[in-house]
Amino acid sequence: MKLLIKQKYFSFRDKFTITDENGQPWFYVEGNIPFFSRKKIHIYDMNNNEVLMLQSRFTFMFMKFDFFRPASGMDQPIGLFKEKMHFPFTRRFRYSDENGEIAISGSFIGYNWKIKDAATKALCGTLNKKFFKIADTYTLDITDDTKDPALMLAFALLIDLRHHTGH
Repeated sequence: MKLLIKQKYFSFRDKFTITDENGQPWFYVEGNIPFFSRKKIHIYDMNNNEVLMLQSRFTFMFMKFDFFRPASGMDQPIGLFKEKMHFPFTRRFRYSDENGEIAISGSFIGYNWKIKDAATKALCGTLNKKFFKIADTYTLDITDDTKDPALMLAFALLIDLRHHTGH
């Protein structure tokens, strides 16, 4: 499955629709740029049901986000996405939940990413950013059908947030 993530620059509130490669809508994303509070990103299905909410933690260096599923209650996070120490020419993130860990690694400039199961090293998907566009355009190719598309989309959104939006 391939999902296309197209965002327009210069918006105070991020709102956009995620489509597949045929233009069929899959998700709607809404985020905020807070001045005095935590960053929140809401992912909705096309029936306007919230499927995931991502909330930043206060950190000094490396980005961390808690993942919440409204169906599981918003009082306890279901997973944690965190930025790892960078090595020359490589950027890394890790997501952990009750099902295990996902390792995400990409190039230093942040345009090509691999998403792998941390235990088996099996490829779950790739994320690629298009060059020379007025808006950010990513292609998220989910190669593991057992992975939740909303979860994989959340990884892509957080990578973009960290490396390309300046937030």
